[in-house]
Amino acid sequence: MIILKDRFDPIMDAHLEKIRCHKKIGIYIEDEGIAPKKERIAMVKKVIAPYRHVFIVDKIKTDDEIISLDLTKAYDQIYQGELYRLAPKIRWYILKHGLYLERIVENHNHGKRLAHVHSMCALALQIARWHHVDEVQVKICALMHDIYKQADKQSCQQLMMTYFPQYAAQDPALYHQYLGAWFMRHRLGINDRKMYEAIMYHTTGEKTSKLAMIIFIADKLDPSRGYDVSHQLAVVKNNLKAGFELVKKEQIAYITQVEGKQIGITRSRI
Repeated sequence: MIILKDRFDPIMDAHLEKIRCHKKIGIYIEDEGIAPKKERIAMVKKVIAPYRHVFIVDKIKTDDEIISLDLTKAYDQIYQGELYRLAPKIRWYILKHGLYLERIVENHNHGKRLAHVHSMCALALQIARWHHVDEVQVKICALMHDIYKQADKQSCQQLMMTYFPQYAAQDPALYHQYLGAWFMRHRLGINDRKMYEAIMYHTTGEKTSKLAMIIFIADKLDPSRGYDVSHQLAVVKNNLKAGFELVKKEQIAYITQVEGKQIGITRSRI
């Protein structure tokens, strides 16, 4: 029997090309992989459902003909966040179940920034549970909000001039919020407006959907920053909008009184 053997981490178009070339073919999913094996099995089942000549096998026999593919480059592209390369049903399965998101973040953030992202994400999810907001959306936005924070400055400038020329004259410290939104739409393949806006304005706090307020608040009150934010969190837990307004007011005051004296930054640039 012909067996296509691989990690299927995730299943790619190259796998499908091989599947379509044979009248009968078995799929052997290797144990080792970034995503749990049960999730990889579920993804493969979703894709091969329309094909009656394809089935998953648990073991390989000595007389089986093995097909192996070198998809290292293709996998690396996915782990860099290029989920748009995948079939829509697989892309949405990955996002819904949070697969590869940790690896994507680690490939773009490091050190204290990575620690901030994880700490901020944990707080964002806690706030989401307080106010019954979709935790899948919150997790994706939280993990991706600073995806361009440590990116090459020249690359950021070029992307800003191409996709956000209207904001290119702003302080480069704000670029990452716009480019994070770009990453979500053009790399992850997510076109949800509220998710897009939650990242695009997470520094300036210009949107007031529940999702946007949670991302803004969690970013500013992240415990890893080392401040006592127990009062602010108590307000947030009781009333999300009131908590958002309090945090934004304090952020404006901080930037105006502290950073503003040093670099001439204005209220509109928080």
